[in-house]
Parts: sequence; C-alpha cells; structure tokens
Amino acid sequence: MDRFAAWAMRHPWWYWFAAIMVSILIGNVPGIGPLLFIAALFAAGMWRVPLRRRLQNPVARPAGQIQPQYFTTQQQPPAPAPVASHSDPMDVGLPSALPDEPTVPVVGVQHYSGWGNRRGRHTVTLVREPRNEYDPNAIAVTLGTRKIGHVPRERAVLAAPAMDQANLKTIQTVATLDDYRAEVVLPAALFMSLAPAGDAVAFAPLVPWGRCINTFEIEGEADHRGEIARLMASRGVTLGVEGTSVKDVPAHLVPSGGLRAPAVVVAGEWVGNLTDPQAANYATVVAELAQRGLKLEVQANVWARIDYGTVRANVKVKLPSLSEIEAPGPMPSGAYVLLPRGSVVQVTGEERYLNEVAALLNGNNEHPVVATLHVASIAKGKERIEVRVYGDVIGQLTPYMSENFLPLVKLCDEEGISVACHALVKGNQIKADIVLDTAKAGDLSDGWISEHVYRATDADCVAGPDFSPPAPAVVVREDMWTEEDLGEFVERES
Repeated sequence: MDRFAAWAMRHPWWYWFAAIMVSILIGNVPGIGPLLFIAALFAAGMWRVPLRRRLQNPVARPAGQIQPQYFTTQQQPPAPAPVASHSDPMDVGLPSALPDEPTVPVVGVQHYSGWGNRRGRHTVTLVREPRNEYDPNAIAVTLGTRKIGHVPRERAVLAAPAMDQANLKTIQTVATLDDYRAEVVLPAALFMSLAPAGDAVAFAPLVPWGRCINTFEIEGEADHRGEIARLMASRGVTLGVEGTSVKDVPAHLVPSGGLRAPAVVVAGEWVGNLTDPQAANYATVVAELAQRGLKLEVQANVWARIDYGTVRANVKVKLPSLSEIEAPGPMPSGAYVLLPRGSVVQVTGEERYLNEVAALLNGNNEHPVVATLHVASIAKGKERIEVRVYGDVIGQLTPYMSENFLPLVKLCDEEGISVACHALVKGNQIKADIVLDTAKAGDLSDGWISEHVYRATDADCVAGPDFSPPAPAVVVREDMWTEEDLGEFVERES
C-alpha cells in the first residue's frame, strides 16, 4: 500500500489516466453505465485523500517497540553508543543519537531527489544552514552527500540555537526511510544546553498583576515526554489513547540557556520553550526578572495521550499583557500574599479620605492600585476591615463584608504576613470611589492557603519598594464609624 501511495503521489497524471480508463470500461455497462462512470471517477478522487494522509503521517510503529530515553533538567544524559557513519570532516564529535530517542518527520522531501531504493534506518547528517534565505534557523538533512530535506521549522527554532551555542556545524544521527517519507532523530543531548539553570527554577515566583488572557503554544514537548508523563502522574492523571488534559496549572517562565525563548517549567518539570514570535517581548521581561531573582508565574493547559507506547503532548500557556505583569505600585514590605481576583467589593468611607484617594488617580478617570487589608478594632471590641493603599488609610469595608475577610486577615497577621489585593480607583478630585477585585476568605481552597499563607516567608514573596504602614496591623480607630454605621452593626450583632 505504501508503494502504491508513493507512486500515486509522484505520478498524478498516470494515476488519473488509469482511473479514467477504468471508469470508461465500467461505464460501458448497459443501462447504468453513465452512473457507474461518474461514481468511479468520484471514488478515484476520494481515494487520493487517505493516500496523501498515509504519506504525511509519521512511520507507524507497533506498541512496545519504542522505549524513549528521557532526561530531566537535573540529570545528565548517558553517553550513547556511537553509530556507524560515513566520514565527515565537519563532524565535531557530538554523541551520536540513541535509536529510541524521539523522531521528527523530514519536511521538503518533494524538492529533492530522494534516497533511491534505500529503506530502513540509515546514518544521516544534520547540517546547519544559517544563511538559508527562507529560514535563518534552517537545518538540512543529508544522506551521504545528498540533501533529502529539512528539520521542521517548529523544531529547528530550538535545535538551531543549540547547535550555534555549541559551535556545531553538523551532527550525525539516524533516520528511518520508507518510500517517500523519512523521520530523523534529534539527539536529546543537543537540547541539554537549553536547560534552565537550577537556580532559575528556584527563583521566587512573581504572580502577574493582570489576568492571564493571551494564549500561546509552546514548542519542544516531544523532547520532554518523560517530564510531561511525570507531571500528569503528579496530578493524578492516568494517560491513555483517548487523551487527557489538565487546565490552569501554575507554570513558570525562566531563561533557557541563553536562548531567546523562555523555558516553561511546570511543577519543577521542564516541558518546552515559548518560541512564538508574537511572544518575543516576554523573553526580555523574563530575563530582567531573572536578574532580580524572580520567575514569572503563568497558567498552563497540558494535554497528553499514549500513542503506540509513546507520550504525545501539547502544552499552551496563558500570559498577561506586558503592561500588567508587575503591580502598578509598591507591594508591601516583608512577607505578603496577593489574593486572587474574584468578587467586586465596594470600599466605604472613602469620602473622608478624598484628598488621598484623588491623588491616586494621577489625572486619570481610573487607575489600578495595590490595596492592603488590615484588622481595625472599634467600640466594644468589635472588628472591621480597614483598607489602605501604599500605607495610607482610604476607607473600610461594611460590617457584613468585613466578616468575609476577617478570618483570613487574622490568620495572616498571626503568620506575620500582609494581605494585598487588586483595587481600582475611579472618579475625580471631587468624587472618587474605590472597588476591590478579590476573592473572599471562603472562596480560597485549602491548597491555596497552605501554599501561600503557611509557606509564605520573606524568601518566598516578591519584594517591592518598601513602605512602612503607619500603624500596627490591629488598630483602634474611632473616626472609622459614624453613629449610623455603629447602630447598623450593633443591630446586626444583637
């Protein structure tokens, strides 16, 4: 079947000539001949679709035949046994590829003379082509002195910088040839130079201020199948042939071995790189954060399945806008937690602090700010949540709304942690309002509390410009209450 498919794709005119001749013969049947003629031509056209797909799909292998070798960012790949190869004066001695390493299809084979009658596994050479007019990351695949195609563009975008860093012009590896298609092995050792540094993985996470709404696909999942399998197992997912996904998993972007494509690390596993040209500006931000000892925390969607005993995966990351990565103002000094976005909460009593609130607008009709929540005691030992912005009191929450935050703020006070949240100031110099965009205490999961409250230390949080609060975490403020407020609260409590 493969030989016939290759012949049909190479010689379409002969294919259609044969199809028409057969259709004419069938069309001579008395009575229904014209209908049979049309049906035969239609069937000939439709048959070319599965033939074309058969040629485009990778070479199928029986389950269990392949046992891929996986390397983590902490492990060094074992030295593989060399494979027999033709002599090449440009070969600089990179360890030869393991036969069971992941393969990629060779593209562009239709533009070259092919490989004659050769079938099965053969030694080939990857040749770097930095002056290729179509792609500066181009890597050609040669069999002896004959070029047979190129490494796919989406894989060359990672392999080419790795070859350039190692000053490699060629790499010997192996390829599987089958009529009119080929698959080539990309040595795993080649990509180890792109691995994120261990200290970068241990950087403190920077939770972006804005929402993660921009989705990008990453590249290189095929080189991290073992890591992705371990990641899915850690999430309690059993992989099968149908495919399974986990969504909104915390992921981190860190520099990747000098490559201008940040590494994507999920649960400590390096799963690929962000190579999308539209995301190129994020590489600069990631590098700048790394100099401050920070890594950008984003969200990832991971899909994986088992295909002939091999893990097939696709990873997408969701990033914030570049202008919303860092907070619009200083974060609290020392340890703190930034509450997730959630409900819209109105701050009351801001009219008493109109000058402070209007100054936050900076001449705009609205402006995002960092708010912090504090416990304030009132008459008869009652408590209420006080809202501050950059250390200045700007209002408080109603008694009813305070009850939704008091347990969390008190817990954080006991742990010595400040509570920060997203806030938006709207209005002008004569009338201004402040609203919070934050999850309430009851909306937080036990996992979030364990991760962000009980483990929050000075080393685990992002240090912003320092500002000292004007009063202790628990304060007594008589001016927070009007008689109406106090009456409402006393009536509710009684």
